[in-house]
This record gives sequence, C-alpha cells and structure tokens, in this order.
Amino acid sequence: MHGWLNRFRRKSLDYEVYSDVSEAMIYGSLIHLMVKRLAMLLVDFINQLLKQRKRPEAISNI
Repeated sequence: MHGWLNRFRRKSLDYEVYSDVSEAMIYGSLIHLMVKRLAMLLVDFINQLLKQRKRPEAISNI
C-alpha cells in the first residue's frame, strides 16, 4: 500500500503538523486510486459491449 501512496509526492514524507490533515491526504490518495481503477474497468466494459454489437448476427432461414 505504501508503494501506491508514494506516487503522490506530498505523502512520500510526512510534512503535515496535524495528524488529521495527514489522514485526510491518505484518504484522498486512496479515493483517487479507486476512482481511476473503476474508470478503467468501466472503459473495458464499454469496449466489450461495443465489440459485441459489431458482430454480425446469425440469420436463420426458417
């Protein structure tokens, strides 16, 4: 988990005087990561839906 937080320069070292501010920065960093991951999942899901729509449907001669 620390590797993910080190991507945010402000959290690489503890500059905050109050622990509440530091905790809020950690929550903000984790929210940012989760939103980014969810967005990537959503894009993948939409791409899969679009690929399925482009497939020609089988025509049955009944």
